[in-house]
Amino acid sequence: MGVNSLLRKRRLFKKCYDDIKDWQDSFPDSVDCRLTDMYLPYAMLIMKYKNQDKDFAQIDLYSFDAPDSNRRIIMVNISDKDNYKFFIDQFEYIWEHQSIKIGSEEDKN
Repeated sequence: MGVNSLLRKRRLFKKCYDDIKDWQDSFPDSVDCRLTDMYLPYAMLIMKYKNQDKDFAQIDLYSFDAPDSNRRIIMVNISDKDNYKFFIDQFEYIWEHQSIKIGSEEDKN
């Protein structure tokens, strides 16, 4: 991984990478961003609150040849225990085994 990451190679994503790094550097105790070379079928945003009853995962399904108006975004609330656990487990696997932290020594290699 590291500099060879597809995200880093493509000039199109350079600004996005720099913006995420700035965000992570500005909020080190609240934000942690990582890169992966895996091709994922969806994007995921996980929101965790002090009151865990509000926790949710937003799943943005990738699609092909579809206008933005047809994009599918699924909100999975923590109360939907099976689906919430599925997506959290998927996220945690990638986070622990298939990603590197932006700005880390491994990312610089």
